[in-house]
Amino acid sequence: MSSNNQNTLRFITCGSVDDGKSTLMGRMLFENNSIYKDQLEELKSASLKYSKSKEIDYSMLLDGLSSEREQKITIDVAYRYFQTKKRKFIVADTPGHQQYTKNMITGASNSQLAIILVSAKKGILEQTIRHSYICSLLGIKNIILAINKMDIVNFDKNIFDKISKKYMKITKNYDFNKISIIPISALHGYNVVKKSKKINWYYGPSLLSILEKASINIKNDNNFALPIQLVQTNKQNKRRYLGLVTGGSIKVKDDITIFPSLTKNSIKNMFFHKKKLIQAEEGDVISIELNKEVDISRGDIFVKNTNSFILSDRFKADLIWMDINPAFIGRLYYIKIGHIMVGAQILKINFKDNNNQLKKDNIIKLEMNELAYAEIQLEKQTSTSLFKKNKMLGSFILIDRINKNTIGIGMIRDHSNLASNIFYSQSFVTKKHRNIANGHKSKVIWFTGLSGAGKSTIARKLEKRLFKTGMKTYILDGDNLRTGINKNLSFTENDRIENIRRVSEISKLMIDAGILVLVCLISPYENERKTAKKLFKKGDFIEVYVKASLKTLEKRDVKGLYKKARLGEIKDFTGISSPYEVPVNPNMIIDTEKNNIEESVNMLFNKIKPII
Repeated sequence: MSSNNQNTLRFITCGSVDDGKSTLMGRMLFENNSIYKDQLEELKSASLKYSKSKEIDYSMLLDGLSSEREQKITIDVAYRYFQTKKRKFIVADTPGHQQYTKNMITGASNSQLAIILVSAKKGILEQTIRHSYICSLLGIKNIILAINKMDIVNFDKNIFDKISKKYMKITKNYDFNKISIIPISALHGYNVVKKSKKINWYYGPSLLSILEKASINIKNDNNFALPIQLVQTNKQNKRRYLGLVTGGSIKVKDDITIFPSLTKNSIKNMFFHKKKLIQAEEGDVISIELNKEVDISRGDIFVKNTNSFILSDRFKADLIWMDINPAFIGRLYYIKIGHIMVGAQILKINFKDNNNQLKKDNIIKLEMNELAYAEIQLEKQTSTSLFKKNKMLGSFILIDRINKNTIGIGMIRDHSNLASNIFYSQSFVTKKHRNIANGHKSKVIWFTGLSGAGKSTIARKLEKRLFKTGMKTYILDGDNLRTGINKNLSFTENDRIENIRRVSEISKLMIDAGILVLVCLISPYENERKTAKKLFKKGDFIEVYVKASLKTLEKRDVKGLYKKARLGEIKDFTGISSPYEVPVNPNMIIDTEKNNIEESVNMLFNKIKPII
């Protein structure tokens, strides 16, 4: 049984804006008689309304959004199904504008072939190359370069040959198996469904004929993988494991290995709904009964060939950034691989696509729609594959920890072996031993708030009081650290992230040494404060928000910093030219407008003393 029809071709149309993608597919559907009468009437009406023409504007068949029709551009991904006598098709018509690159990626992610359009008049543009490169990254092997609007250049063969030669040169190192190049006029339907006598120097097949005969990638049956999406228990207490076969094939009685436990088992029964199966293939949604009952959870993976999968906490990947906010080295995100979600950080960006030229570069952040080859660290070892072996388990999405938006996608290219060569050396004297010897617990008290709110003043007075009771304490003050270990860091967003990372790691070492650490940092970003907190065991990190209004702080302005910031003499100053994100759920709030320093210290001391 297979729910994946081998004769259905999924393809994408892409390329630069106004190269005729939507017009091409609208014309193809029209000439293939794949438009219903009511659709045709609506299309005629829309053409008259938006194009002011009695001629049918075929692009409007796919440009369904009113904003798209008004602007004559494609914004969203438009999916259409059609079929001929030889094959069924699902087409994703995608936008050409750079700001909608993530929509193009969405359409390309499940495609087996790409039609890349180029205007014969404009030639190869930046987006042509960008979309070609993304298709290569996403594993699309079969490319059709459709050189459109040949009628505008009087069907000039020299122009066609020049564009063809340039494209082949640009993509010579891309991972394509086959590139077919065809001259067309989408507007008039030349060479779209049928060969046209207008382009009499072209002897190849029509575009539709190429699509009908295009081969679909051959699957590797040995790379079977089933990520478990749901564990089901019936009335007889028998367990079934449900999921989508993401690679290869499986039969009843086949032996399998379960990741991440690496336990062995075998297939007892397989089902599609209530129907028993003998075999299942890539694309099938199935449930499985095993011969031996074992502990299996959502996110575990059944495989046949263990060589195609690995438990890893670090890998190198092609990364496409999709969020308006930049990606920064060191910032903590969520990563989702298959059905598993864990924390992750970008450790290194090796190079990025800069004007579509891959350049090795010292990069500290990625902007929206930029491409990179990055090294990524996971919070814990996770079952992964290489993208070339398994698309689902070799790809991932990055998710913002605060708003839960999808902000990046990536394809795993290589697993790093650096972590496997480094081993943490555990001391015979543990944190617990030191806490007992000191007579108190070691914790991190993390003071956050705007400059001048009173963080350092409160911390110093609190430390003095704690020290008098016999506690081993130390203050890590932001200004002091910037005269030493952090003196190479500026106040840009990326350097603030690195500043907090370093202080967090130092704090972790100090509480392992049995010290009560008081950290005084503005630490303006909620994400980084959460990242810092995750380094510590539950209860070891106490976040104290020292609160005061900007109006009050500017009145205080002991150091004259706010005045300088208002005059533009200090760049990236928090609260003026750089944002401060108020803590969502701090352990304690100290309002220095309502409480003086002594009252604030008393409140903190009374809160902290019982738990240390």
